[in-house]
Amino acid sequence: MIIIFLLYLLERSTSKNKTRLEAKLKEKGITIRIKDQIDLRSYIAMDTENKYVIYLSTSINQLNIYEVANLESIEVKKDGETVYKKSISSALGRAVVGGLVFGGIGAVAGASTAASYAQENIKAFDLIIIDKKGSNWKIPFVDSSTLKRNIPIQISKAEKWVRIITNYIN
Repeated sequence: MIIIFLLYLLERSTSKNKTRLEAKLKEKGITIRIKDQIDLRSYIAMDTENKYVIYLSTSINQLNIYEVANLESIEVKKDGETVYKKSISSALGRAVVGGLVFGGIGAVAGASTAASYAQENIKAFDLIIIDKKGSNWKIPFVDSSTLKRNIPIQISKAEKWVRIITNYIN
């Protein structure tokens, strides 16, 4: 009974934080067009009209808003090791971003590599966005709470967001 009550309190707190954070977005004139739920209490989103990337974590009441024009580079890290890094200011091969991120040659390789990660014991898989001032913004797609069977799904989401963000550059 106590566990149910604690879960209720957590959900209620999370819902209040989400509502409060969404109100902040509305205040700033940001309209979310594309959104993915990363885990139970965090989201990544994009305002495609105004070109903002948004990371929302309701569990820690965190809202990060980055204007795409101010981004310098994107990194993907697996267990702390960089597996992909691309400077936004350089020429970008948009058609093969998925394959490049996940080690393949060509866009098709991304999906098969994501599935192969299910066999590994991955503890962290993060998308790192670096702005022109040098600030880092970490979006965790896989962490210690991610179920092993969900790792390929989360990696596919990370791959998708690398493509989305790079698509709105320039």
